[in-house]
Amino acid sequence: MYNSNQQFWAATLVAGVAGMVSPAVLGQQVPAAASEPAKPAAVAAAAGTTAPVAPTPIVVRAVKGKVLYRNTPDAERKQAAQGDVLTEGTEISTTVNSAIELQVGVGQVFTIDRLTRIIIREAIASQGKETTKVAVPYGRVKFDVSSATVANDVQIQSPDATLAVKGTSGGMEVSPGFPHARLRRPGQPRRLRRDLRAIHPLGLP
Repeated sequence: MYNSNQQFWAATLVAGVAGMVSPAVLGQQVPAAASEPAKPAAVAAAAGTTAPVAPTPIVVRAVKGKVLYRNTPDAERKQAAQGDVLTEGTEISTTVNSAIELQVGVGQVFTIDRLTRIIIREAIASQGKETTKVAVPYGRVKFDVSSATVANDVQIQSPDATLAVKGTSGGMEVSPGFPHARLRRPGQPRRLRRDLRAIHPLGLP
């Protein structure tokens, strides 16, 4: 039999131990959200606010002459053919008297002219917009961007500048040792074409 003083200290000890033991040890379940604050990305995903992103199809529409491509930097180069499906990261190189035409997504058409090297840095579609980024270390790329069903965000990147395109036609000329130059759009003065002939050793057709 405990006396009253012993009962008091026994009750105090039990209460102290219970205060130090987590509720999970005492048989109570602790929700994970209560033990660790939710991260913002997880909250956005749970709320359904993260926009789905899908790769944009890249299809070879036409090929003239010898045009080589590879999907990754360590892949073997192969000859392009009409109907080939390319991916993000693809590098394309054209030779003398060669060219290739690409259809990207719904409303983007690119023509890679002779003696040109390009890299498709990005080609994605999200929330009704198709985003394409093309790097041009050297050469000439023409574009025709137009679509009534989706928005377009196209960037053509030269070593010293980036041309942003939302919906129009035109192009970019990049020659080693010269500043980048923009090809004229339909309706622009032909003086720009003469200027391009002056800076580009191959001239323009």
